[in-house]
Parts: sequence; C-alpha cells; structure tokens
Amino acid sequence: MITTLNNDRRIYQIVIASGRQIFCNIGDLNKICKSVKELYEGEFKIYHFFNNKAKLLNKTQLDKHFKHWDLKRGFEYSSSW
Repeated sequence: MITTLNNDRRIYQIVIASGRQIFCNIGDLNKICKSVKELYEGEFKIYHFFNNKAKLLNKTQLDKHFKHWDLKRGFEYSSSW
C-alpha cells in the first residue's frame, strides 16, 4: 500500500508485531489499520511523531487525535502486545 504524507498533518507510525513499519497521516489511519488487521497476524502499535520523537499512543490519546481532526476511529486498538 502506498500513502502520501501530507506535511500539514502529523505523522503516525504503525508498528506490527512482526516488526514491519508503516507511516501515514491520520486521514489514512483507519484504512491502513483495517488492512493491517486483515493481512498480518498479531497486534500493532501506533506512534505519533512530534518534534522528531515517537510517542506511543494509547486508545484515549488516539481518540483525542481523531476528534481533533473531526474523524472517528474505525478499528479496534490496544497499545499492548
């Protein structure tokens, strides 16, 4: 899957239990996380990049990010493996 990063929005990193990494903006996060659940077994973590530092997001923090952009989270998420 190819995504185009928009510098007007923050960058998110999805790390799958197998070690694979995917970078995207929040607008693509729902679509990518749904396809990740279908293609790969295991859990995944979502990191938010701010000031060149990755911060692991829990479910509450992720929902706040979606709410800020007037979006709704469309996938199940647990930040622990």
